[in-house]
Amino acid sequence: MSDIEKVKKLREATGAGFKDCNSAIKESGGDLDKAVEILRIKGISKASKKMSRDAKEGVVAISGDEKKSSILEVNCETDFVAKNNDFIIFVKELSELNNQNNSNVDELKKCKMKNGSTVEENLVSLIAKIGEKITIGKTITISNSSSINCQYLHTVVKDNLAKLAVVVSLETKENSDIVKNFGKQLSMHIAAS
Repeated sequence: MSDIEKVKKLREATGAGFKDCNSAIKESGGDLDKAVEILRIKGISKASKKMSRDAKEGVVAISGDEKKSSILEVNCETDFVAKNNDFIIFVKELSELNNQNNSNVDELKKCKMKNGSTVEENLVSLIAKIGEKITIGKTITISNSSSINCQYLHTVVKDNLAKLAVVVSLETKENSDIVKNFGKQLSMHIAAS
């Protein structure tokens, strides 16, 4: 297998850039497994260098249902990254895991994602791949058996991801369309404020 084929295979496996893959192949003497490990180590060092920067953009994700809803903020440096497909896929899966873990960020970071790696490992890989600081921000889970959660997403990026999200928990035994509509309207007014 030529070096170009190895670089292509490494890029497909890791998602890293051509230049990084090429240097990892040369550094490993053509060994693909060694090259993956080199990229992983470089990714960790790249990620740690980026942590001093400000991450003031990003998205808010809502997951769950009427009885249990979770809100998760994931920050990045630019609006461009907040619309990046890899970032969106990561946040969508992270949002579901956050709901399952009741917004416990320490437990969330240890969870395994669909690819078999932990959230923490996937976060480091994403930072290395995208080249920006990405952090898990504020999280909260609202769960009450005698309440109905209503939500509103403003400036939707994709599906359950937006620039602004509101969840209102209405304590009621009635589960009608009128109550749900009131909750949605109230969420919209809160977002407007």
